[in-house]
Amino acid sequence: MDEPNNTLPISLASLPTNVVVEKVRRDYSDRMLPSEALGAVSDMLACYPHPPANERYIGSLAFLLASYPRSVALRCTDPIKGVARHCKYPPTIGDVSEWCEHDVGYMRRIIERDDRFQAIERENQRD
Repeated sequence: MDEPNNTLPISLASLPTNVVVEKVRRDYSDRMLPSEALGAVSDMLACYPHPPANERYIGSLAFLLASYPRSVALRCTDPIKGVARHCKYPPTIGDVSEWCEHDVGYMRRIIERDDRFQAIERENQRD
């Protein structure tokens, strides 16, 4: 008989702050390749009964997704929790951009807060 696993999963809140910030910085700088972004757009549009076949539209969405962190782009194209959940019809560039901007906000706030903290530390070391 197997022993039950009594260990708790690691949450970001339980990690040291510098580890969390380093992970967020890594995730923030990780981008999809164009081919990956095209695949993600294809997956997202597959959620709709009549997905658009316009190559320029699909390419524009892929280009937009590739400009965001990989983790944000993948969450955006998730059929259950992504932009498809909020759009009855295939999303516009604006819909996808709005969704991604909202989702990437927490990463930017963590990085900006850390940048301010590091600037204060550097200033204090000069004194």
